[in-house]
Amino acid sequence: TLFRSQEGAVYVWDVRSQNVLSRFQSQQYPHGNGACRSVKFSHVGAVDLLVFTEHMSFFHVVDARHYNEHQVVQTRSTRDRNITGVAFSPDCSKLAVGLEMTCCIYDVDTSLRRSFADGALI
Repeated sequence: TLFRSQEGAVYVWDVRSQNVLSRFQSQQYPHGNGACRSVKFSHVGAVDLLVFTEHMSFFHVVDARHYNEHQVVQTRSTRDRNITGVAFSPDCSKLAVGLEMTCCIYDVDTSLRRSFADGALI
């Protein structure tokens, strides 16, 4: 189970034990743009990623196997833009991050994710 907050944190809970498995802080917290917005798990099991966006400019890619790898990515925009959403392609080989006036597409290294326990995140 996931929980995101306006205070800039994403929590991953184990519903069986009711314990927090992991907590991730936004890049911009406690500044005004650090609220967490969209949160998505990849839907292809072998890829095992969790992605969440901040209000502006940054998104996070987390290894959902053990929650021990965490990558922060700044969008390819010339200035701060509101992030409007995030989605994986059907095969999880691409990650789309929506901004106010454009969409940024990122490659997910699915072959490394499937071949090795600690493959590249993005």
